[in-house]
Amino acid sequence: MEKEILRQINKPIFYVTNDVSRAVGLEKILPDYHIVCLDDHPLVTYLLKEGVSVFCLERELGRQNEIARNAGTILSHPLVLSFIKEKSKKETPNVLFFKPQKRIEFIAKKFGFNLIGNSTDLSRIFEDKISFLNICLENNLKIVPGEIYNLNNIKYSDLVKRFGNQTVIQFGRGWAGNSTYFLRSEDELEKIKEENGNIEIRASRFINGITVLNNAVIYGENTFISSPAVQIKAEQILTSTQGGTGGRQWPAKLNQRQEKEIEAITFEVAKVMKRKGYRGIFGLDFLVEEVSEEVYLSENNARITASVPFYTKLELSKGCLPLLGFHLLSFLHNNE
Repeated sequence: MEKEILRQINKPIFYVTNDVSRAVGLEKILPDYHIVCLDDHPLVTYLLKEGVSVFCLERELGRQNEIARNAGTILSHPLVLSFIKEKSKKETPNVLFFKPQKRIEFIAKKFGFNLIGNSTDLSRIFEDKISFLNICLENNLKIVPGEIYNLNNIKYSDLVKRFGNQTVIQFGRGWAGNSTYFLRSEDELEKIKEENGNIEIRASRFINGITVLNNAVIYGENTFISSPAVQIKAEQILTSTQGGTGGRQWPAKLNQRQEKEIEAITFEVAKVMKRKGYRGIFGLDFLVEEVSEEVYLSENNARITASVPFYTKLELSKGCLPLLGFHLLSFLHNNE
């Protein structure tokens, strides 16, 4: 399938996002594409000069840092709704989003918008780190070995016996590393308990190595995958979280066995997701251990991932139909 098929999509598409850079990728391909963003950023000016349809809420309001930073709040704003109505020209608006939210679904239902993405409930089945661990164990997927605990019931000494001197604990939900902790002392564990109460957590041993991401898309009965990339760890001064991401590197420079294993695991995960009714884009995180060179599945980002805009540009430069294009077709063309 050629990328030119995207030029034939004459339906109004609105990517609603905080950060305008999230919506970059297909803006020069889709004939009726509009970016709705919150942040007033120099990229907004650049895109407008390039002829891209961009509605920046902060710029329209003439004020910054007054609107809650989530797509549901942006979508519900009267100025945004007016813009969507104007640009849709009485056709059904199609709303694209970075991460599913209940409020997006509520607004879409209220105003008759079509959503280009899976529901919040379906995505959470896979994105929740605790739920995903159980899914992987049930389907014999090679995930980082771990166990589920109630936070208040665990002792640091027991974690050390089970996982070694550095234990990784994760909450079910979170992103950009804000729910991942690398425990090195009992005091650190007690502080986490005080701040978070008795919640379920996933605990696993620390794997010294690199994080590799792999994007994929489920389109009908087919699954298409990207080439893997190494996730670059953020400099400490640039992130507030221990597991924050600083960027990505293509190619990943893995050996052939590692690439084949990542590909095979990705296809197996896609089969499981497909059975649950999932379609469209998702991204998997893998850990590749430095000494053993073993590959372990780590997390499932069941949504558009942060690397998609840049990777879409790479795909277009090679003349490919991007994964993001298949994502759109999954929800707009019903795979016909």
